[in-house]
Amino acid sequence: MPNIFSRQPMPKAEDAIPSGLDWGHAKTILSLAGSVRKTAGVPYLEGAAEIAIKIIEIVETMKKNKEDCVSIARDITDLLDGIKDIMERRKDIKQNEMLIKNVQKLENDLSIIKDKLHKISNRKTKFHVTSDAGIIKECREKIKNYMDVFNTKASVNIWKNTGELLQGHEDIKKGQEDTRADTREFLQGQDDIKGGLKEVMAGIAKTHDQSTITYDDLEKATPAVPPVFFGRDKLVSEGVHHLINNNKAFLATLGARGIGRTSIALHINNAPEVKKKYEKASYFLPCEVLSNTNLLLQGLIQRLDIEVGQGESQHKKLEDYFRINTQSILLILDNFETPWNNDQMGIENLLGKLASFDQISTIVTMRGSKGPGSIYWKRLGSESIPPLSLESAKRVFLEISGKEQLDEENDIVETISKELDCVPLAITLGYYPYCKESCSFPSQITPENVAKRQNKNSQAGKG
Repeated sequence: MPNIFSRQPMPKAEDAIPSGLDWGHAKTILSLAGSVRKTAGVPYLEGAAEIAIKIIEIVETMKKNKEDCVSIARDITDLLDGIKDIMERRKDIKQNEMLIKNVQKLENDLSIIKDKLHKISNRKTKFHVTSDAGIIKECREKIKNYMDVFNTKASVNIWKNTGELLQGHEDIKKGQEDTRADTREFLQGQDDIKGGLKEVMAGIAKTHDQSTITYDDLEKATPAVPPVFFGRDKLVSEGVHHLINNNKAFLATLGARGIGRTSIALHINNAPEVKKKYEKASYFLPCEVLSNTNLLLQGLIQRLDIEVGQGESQHKKLEDYFRINTQSILLILDNFETPWNNDQMGIENLLGKLASFDQISTIVTMRGSKGPGSIYWKRLGSESIPPLSLESAKRVFLEISGKEQLDEENDIVETISKELDCVPLAITLGYYPYCKESCSFPSQITPENVAKRQNKNSQAGKG
């Protein structure tokens, strides 16, 4: 089964950063994952996140074995972030006993991993090199196993369908004739759940295949170019330069939720040079509503205004379109982790076909630190998009509040920005309620209060 957490080849030297992991940003992701536990009503995740942060700190300060342990820290961060997404988007998640048990087991195993990594981090001699390598390998394999269990192909829907299948099994046992087919799927699904929920995902994909996407659906999910946008000029220029100077460009804006991937892509697309090159052949596809290969294909058909007659192949019509229309085309695949995680094999096949046409350039925005498939992606910001600088965070506040300069708010704005790690979405959601209420902070406001308000509202935001 394809693993959404699998690593692509390492970037070229100019795109890489020394450790391959932004330690501060990883801790922020894990803190947010832990805080979700309170609203989701699922125990153990907060404890798992706290242990994971300690693991990050151990690896960060390692003098020996650090390079070999960075991938463990990165995988743990990705894993907890994926589990957080499942919990945020499912109202009935606390009723899913299987998920809760897996999170509990994860917490226990993370504690074991922490103790082992702490032990090898204190080595003062080289006599333990062989045994250390075995410990690191064991820890890495254990996390990989959890990635298979929590593999988030259709993550929210997997756990939802698992609960529905378990409930459906009770009805099947009562002998309902119209659920015999579901019985076979459920029994098969029980085995596959243990190995990664393969059959459940296939059923979900089948359900999605019967859906249709309209042009209006795409427009409703397409954001406008954000007017509040600071500290990203260098990244935008880098992206524009790559598109303009390559006939066929593959550009990836990667990073965690709320870091500003979509905003950067929209501003790149809005640059005069990009508009001139692609004229009216630039197409934005909001992939959060295009959750598998068939829906993404329908989205492309709608955006390109291709007519498909009854019984005609959408794949063939799309390929014929690109063979006939040879002008430069730019596809912006936003929030691409949604279809990629749900239908990796089909999506990679479709991406490969698009990449075979010389006139097509592509921008993907997605969570994580690796672009999709075997394509070599030019990544903005090296490993991923970094947080804003403190000065840029202040400018966001000034823009939202309508103030020309910071007076008595300066200290609290700095404190809040640092508390929220200067993540664009976080600081926007943190500032906006107070700017809306007379553009001032009450005397009792604290960074913790703003962080709580931001966490409560962040589910409505996009990256």
